[in-house]
Amino acid sequence: MAYSIGIDGGNNHSEICLANEAGEVLRSVSLGTLSLDEMSASQIQRTLFQTLEHWNELQEILQVYACISGTYSHAQEDSLRSVFRELFPKAQNNIHVANEGVALLLSRNLDMQGMALVVGTSSLCVGSDGPKVIKCGGYGYREGDPGSAFDLGYHAIRHLSRVLDGRHSSTPFSDQIAKAIHVQSVSDMAAYFGSFQRREVAEIARIVTQFASIDQYAYRILVQAANEIQLMVESIFKQLSLESTTMVLGGGLANADTMYRTMIFQAISKVSNSIEIVTPKYSRAEALAKQPMLSRGNNDDRF
Repeated sequence: MAYSIGIDGGNNHSEICLANEAGEVLRSVSLGTLSLDEMSASQIQRTLFQTLEHWNELQEILQVYACISGTYSHAQEDSLRSVFRELFPKAQNNIHVANEGVALLLSRNLDMQGMALVVGTSSLCVGSDGPKVIKCGGYGYREGDPGSAFDLGYHAIRHLSRVLDGRHSSTPFSDQIAKAIHVQSVSDMAAYFGSFQRREVAEIARIVTQFASIDQYAYRILVQAANEIQLMVESIFKQLSLESTTMVLGGGLANADTMYRTMIFQAISKVSNSIEIVTPKYSRAEALAKQPMLSRGNNDDRF
């Protein structure tokens, strides 16, 4: 029997689903990080092998759909394809790789229609009218990932640097940031900027959303981030010349019950009141696994 595998790799949570030719999900497994932001392609390969080595169907997988967080370029897509060819030798040229926004878009109803907005550790917006697929943002944390948890955390840490040298006033908000990253002086701050870890910075977003209702600096960070989300959504909406559409939201910040989530909804509505926020019918990995078996032989297929 022929099988299809869907791999949804995230910064914090990942899922893998196996489906048969009829689109029935036969196996599903959850795991932690599976992201090029956090791991090399070879580490992803090792993690997948350790997770799937006992699946009896492994050698009969003929199609791979994988959306891996941190996939920003065609070169990265190609490196992942090489990994999957080794893991799933019968799939070979029927391997499809893209970013997490595509998986989120497919989770709505298994088709590439509408828009998807990811606001979590990273951020990006994807839109499609069928034949045309457009992505906005999603260049990675070195660009800043505007609107993401990293973005919120990084601006909070920059605020702390201004507190330490006297440009901003000290508040319980800045005290909490200093405690979280173990920084108490200008010297500590300078050293921290040269050694910070992406995940640690992203975790500071929780402090920002916690203090936003009582601290002006935290509130300003959220306002700026929401403005960036609006720009991404607006870019996709205009480029596709949409009059109305549906949108699926993904990522921890987009779904957590905070002031920032309210701001995100407001930002979307400012672009157009005709954008309808909808709930996905499937998990992202399930949606990928359920994609129809395609004719094999197209090793350059991209979402």
